[in-house]
Amino acid sequence: MIIFLIGPRCSGKTTVGKMLAERLNFSFADTDEMVCAAAGLFVSEIVREEGWEGFRERESKALALAAQPDTVVSTGGGVILSPENREFMRATGVIAYLQAPAGVLQERFSALLEKSYYPSLSGNDPMFEMEEILNQRAPVYEACADMIVNASQTPGEVLGEIFDVIARNYTFSNLKRQVSA
Repeated sequence: MIIFLIGPRCSGKTTVGKMLAERLNFSFADTDEMVCAAAGLFVSEIVREEGWEGFRERESKALALAAQPDTVVSTGGGVILSPENREFMRATGVIAYLQAPAGVLQERFSALLEKSYYPSLSGNDPMFEMEEILNQRAPVYEACADMIVNASQTPGEVLGEIFDVIARNYTFSNLKRQVSA
């Protein structure tokens, strides 16, 4: 089984993904970390040198490499922008959308901005573009998700919700859904 965690920046994909992988005794992969490691650059540097298009191409390659059996994959927030990526995830795994309102994401993001630089997608202040991007992407996240999880909760609560849905609806030996009573 492959479990893909999708959602916007700061929805908790990496934090919860590591916890979920540990609980399931799965491997963990983070596509943003894979892209940066392969390029030897930070996301902001890749975007500056190659634009978002170049970054998205690298992200799609990382997604394909990360999708190994018994792996939890934390995806970049924009991975769902590619129809091919959405189809790939649907065909190969279970998709959990970590959903949170813009205010919660902005609060979490402000803490990250104090520590490092995150590139803007639109050329605007990345803190203020979050709501706009979330409004644009939310329908896509929802459409491709097998489950929608309230990511406003603590990481432990998000983990519990995902684990409960998986335990009720999926086997761990394959991707076939089980009939729930």
